[in-house]
Amino acid sequence: MTILSLIGLLLSVGAWGVSYLRIAYRTPEYQIETVVGGLQYIYGSEDWINNRSKSGWYCDGFRDVTTAWLPEYVNFGNVWWIYFPLWIPSVLFGVLLGFSYMPRHRRRKRKKLGQCLHCGYDLRASKDRCPECGTEFVSTNVEG
Repeated sequence: MTILSLIGLLLSVGAWGVSYLRIAYRTPEYQIETVVGGLQYIYGSEDWINNRSKSGWYCDGFRDVTTAWLPEYVNFGNVWWIYFPLWIPSVLFGVLLGFSYMPRHRRRKRKKLGQCLHCGYDLRASKDRCPECGTEFVSTNVEG
């Protein structure tokens, strides 16, 4: 899960950065394009799309347009528009990455402090089993 979260975070942050270039794919029925900080999907009648330009991929270069921070949906009758900001998947994958790291950090800290990896009970006086939860462990205590 950590690798998938890291890959998702890198892809979403990369898409967020690329969204500052205006990259679009257009067909006679719809258009998908990157806008500053997000993606937008426009669906409309053929005459509305045909008035804009030809079909296919294109890139217009850097844009200096501010857009919404929240998802939006607008209906203009025969044309509708959906905007999705790319900060949302970046935050979600970042939170997932943080939550997937926490158990390993907790286990490492408990092992360093001589606690049970399962429940956190102090094991310095125990031999081979946690008296609190019963988990077996290898004793690292050296008695001289």
